[in-house]
Amino acid sequence: MTMPRDKKDYLTALKSLGLAGVIGYGIASLCTYTFTFATTWYGYAQTTGEDPAQNLLPVLGLVWIAARLSQPIRIGGAVFLAPVITYFLKRRHAQPS
Repeated sequence: MTMPRDKKDYLTALKSLGLAGVIGYGIASLCTYTFTFATTWYGYAQTTGEDPAQNLLPVLGLVWIAARLSQPIRIGGAVFLAPVITYFLKRRHAQPS
């Protein structure tokens, strides 16, 4: 698989991974959003000295910006996790109920 050059190529690459790609993207998204939110919350509190809960809109704005920047990490995580997830999906379906 060659490296995608634009957003359409990324979507095509993810679609080619099927269900494993969707599950992998979900897992990678969960990890990156959790890390992004926690570091933004902590960083905002440390740099401004204010309670992030009282200034939620700027914190969520920073989280959104960080999420946009981490999209290649999520896509890479989906591509990386897809073979592992495929293995477990096939193993699960091979077992008798």
